[in-house]
Amino acid sequence: MRTSEIYLEIAPLLTSNQEILESLKVCFETPQTYFQEHADRYDERCIDAEDDEARLQWIGLADELLESGSFVELDWNTEKEDFLYELESLVVKYKLPLQEEWFKEDGDIPLWAQTLDQEWESRGFCLAAMDIDSDSYVLFPCQVRDLSSLITLSQKVNQRFDYAKNM
Repeated sequence: MRTSEIYLEIAPLLTSNQEILESLKVCFETPQTYFQEHADRYDERCIDAEDDEARLQWIGLADELLESGSFVELDWNTEKEDFLYELESLVVKYKLPLQEEWFKEDGDIPLWAQTLDQEWESRGFCLAAMDIDSDSYVLFPCQVRDLSSLITLSQKVNQRFDYAKNM
């Protein structure tokens, strides 16, 4: 199976928005064309046209979902208040609870993610992450069954989705 075909299996597990899926199709099938159309996004991450296509596709996927508000990107040392604030808009979409008292003040993102996994377990959700090879976390609420598929598919393209608690 070609890399672009695997990415085309990944995308609908992350969004049902047809506009985003169409943009991602361009990213996966013609990464250089997509790069030219979104050079500013790549430039912010110090990625240029000479980077390999796999990196262009993976970062394109992340940036599309970040820009659409489906994912959030947080610095590794994000404080609890900022973590909760950024996740608030994401959990509303899935009608997931998010309560400040669940979280230790002196915790970190993996610990808080583990807490969310425990709180959301009965609903079949977890906090997932996309590894973009940086010191930030790209996070999103995800159904556990979908994350299992995302983990398997991402390994086929030498990338990584996982539970945020494992990042």
